[in-house]
Amino acid sequence: MSIDDIDSKLIDILKKDARTPASKIADVLGISRMTVKNRMKRLEDLGIIRQYTLMLGVKPLVSAPAQARKVERVKSGVPGFDELCEGGLPKSTTTLLRGPPGAGKTIFGFQFLYNGYKEYGEPGALIALQDSPSDLLTFASTLGMNLDTSKIAIISPFSPETIVHERADYETMALNFEKTVEEAIMQAGAERVVIDPITIFLSRFEDIYTRRREIYLINNFLRSRGCTSIMIAEHYDQTDYVLESYVAQNVIVMKYSTEGSHRKKELEILKMFATDHSRGLHPYWITKNGLKIEPST
Repeated sequence: MSIDDIDSKLIDILKKDARTPASKIADVLGISRMTVKNRMKRLEDLGIIRQYTLMLGVKPLVSAPAQARKVERVKSGVPGFDELCEGGLPKSTTTLLRGPPGAGKTIFGFQFLYNGYKEYGEPGALIALQDSPSDLLTFASTLGMNLDTSKIAIISPFSPETIVHERADYETMALNFEKTVEEAIMQAGAERVVIDPITIFLSRFEDIYTRRREIYLINNFLRSRGCTSIMIAEHYDQTDYVLESYVAQNVIVMKYSTEGSHRKKELEILKMFATDHSRGLHPYWITKNGLKIEPST
């Protein structure tokens, strides 16, 4: 009978009130609603929960003590980037990648996913919130990346009409979003996930509490699946990303400035989990094969 600390806390909540909704349990435990429901189903299958009556064995349920783990690295697939962060992104973490239009954020995501399965045997999922899957496939092909949809699931959770015109209740929209991400991960067996752009989803929630709650749950949901994920954010004002920047384990900023008649693009790593990363600004170029970063000191 395998029970972890989250299972034990979930059981304690149900002991107090078996009618506690999954959304409230998810909020308390910091996991997704889908994960709560999956865990409840597993506890039922184990015979621990029977019609929401707690059935304990003779031995007490004891959670395993927390232990330090070695930080594994996931290669980004972007030339020059991994040299800036000890060999790659920390495995099973979430990265907020933000920048202005035309900075190359989507291209970074393409390279992360495409080279993930081509070079490292790690399938992925692309959650498209702005451009259609067919448009993204076309864009990627112009950069020499013919995305194999059996290795990279490309799914759009909402129709353009829903995004632009409708404002469904946040619970329904959040559940639909989670369900779509879950299906995409299962469809490809994804180890890498890109959400492009996460700001489209978060913009549907007007109050700051709900926004904070959703970004926190998405982050924990992706990490609970063991995925290394990139959430792309449209850059308007740095203050727009306070919540996302605090919740994400890693934050990368792509920016550009004008020097005379030329536009200079630079990348900066603001933070990265358990990593002695570069603190500088690094020039990069968008080539016919994607991004190339100069790992200057």
